[in-house]
Amino acid sequence: MEKTCELMPTPIVVDLDDTLAKTDFFFESLLIFIKQNPLNLFRALVWLLRNDRAYMKTRIAQAVDIEIAKIPFNKPLVNWLKNKQQMGHQIILATATPRKYADGVANQLGFFNQVLATDEDFNLKGANKEKKLIELYGSRGFSYVGDSRADLLVWRSAESAVFVGDSRQLREDLKKVTRLEHEFPRACAKHVWFRAIRIHQWVKNLLLFVPLLTSHNLTDTGKLGLVTTAFFAFSLCASSVYILNDLFDLGDDRKHRSKHRRVFACGDMSIVRGGALFSMCLFLSLCLSFIVSFEFLLVICCYFFTTLLYSLYLKSRIMVDIIILAALFTLRIIAGAVSIEVELSFWLLAFSMFIFLSLAIMKRYIELLAIRNTGAGGHKKARGYYVSDIEILSSLGVTSGCLAVLIMAFYVNSPDVIKLYSQPEFLWLVCPLLLFWICRTWLKACRGSVDDDPVTFVIKDSVSWFCTVIVLLIFWLAI
Repeated sequence: MEKTCELMPTPIVVDLDDTLAKTDFFFESLLIFIKQNPLNLFRALVWLLRNDRAYMKTRIAQAVDIEIAKIPFNKPLVNWLKNKQQMGHQIILATATPRKYADGVANQLGFFNQVLATDEDFNLKGANKEKKLIELYGSRGFSYVGDSRADLLVWRSAESAVFVGDSRQLREDLKKVTRLEHEFPRACAKHVWFRAIRIHQWVKNLLLFVPLLTSHNLTDTGKLGLVTTAFFAFSLCASSVYILNDLFDLGDDRKHRSKHRRVFACGDMSIVRGGALFSMCLFLSLCLSFIVSFEFLLVICCYFFTTLLYSLYLKSRIMVDIIILAALFTLRIIAGAVSIEVELSFWLLAFSMFIFLSLAIMKRYIELLAIRNTGAGGHKKARGYYVSDIEILSSLGVTSGCLAVLIMAFYVNSPDVIKLYSQPEFLWLVCPLLLFWICRTWLKACRGSVDDDPVTFVIKDSVSWFCTVIVLLIFWLAI
């Protein structure tokens, strides 16, 4: 009788960073490590120089916890691996990520037969990973799932390859060393890049045009060109800070009811690409700022470092965070004035500070309202504020908005108006219109109808746009 030998299914070895998980554990842990204390960056460099990358990774992992349950995974790949396991394939996780995180992922997903990871004295990447897999399964004795150019060293010894990514060149290169069994394309659409820089938030930077309008230089093409250049410089700088803030806040954003959809939190863009995009935005911003003027460049630097300080530390300091937010809006108006070298009036600065203070308070109010609507008690906190603070915040916000209207009324009645406007009586119409808009917006916020960001609500709100157009028309009639 003939004996038949049934071949065992080929083991499938899968990478973790940017392959199975839509994040890179090393860079994510490094960001958290630096956020804990910026001086930790130098500690990491010392570990790297004194020992090697494996030692540095392990030491950082010992100091940093990542919430594995909130990590975005590549769901099509996860389902494919589960089906392969049901067909008899062994599924092995082999990653350069420290064992602490690799074991956490294995426990979370629950279908791995074995876990191979970086230890303190061994970095499981590239040639090291290839050598380990050949030792365990033999050359051409496994199928490998990867995403990066470093994986070519492993694919050359694999029986087949599963490719995760969007690089056509890498796909063609791996075909030269082994058989491409399957692929999971990773879309990199342009809209993802726009989402990363939050291009819709650029509307805030239209405030740079306010000094051009109030100084009656709107028809001056030279100054209009300077402000337009300043607008793009400021917008790119703001986008660079948004990217950096999103990278530092990955863990918190994944737990947020709406922020979990941001490109880095959900894994639509990798941390590495985010770092490259941050650098590009900041570089272009500084170049455009220098074209405008050296003074404007100083304002941009002030904005960048203030926003960075806010993102890392000040946004959890009660009332300090609100005042900084309002000041950053006012800084946009200052930047617009600096770009065209016009003097800012006391009235405009005072008005802007109070109106933006009202919107900043509204932002915190909305966050607390969302927590209260979940049934949380008064001692539940959000960025240093308790849910029980919600009433006082609403009072402060409405009062601040009304003070802005009062300052506008004082301005209309001041001698300065007569010098700038031939029909200043028209400006009185701005006061009731502004009062209507502030009260309506706060009423909407109290009803839970305003988004997480009041500015986003204003952009989408047709009544707000109507009020803006009417205000501009009134100023035009008053000139």
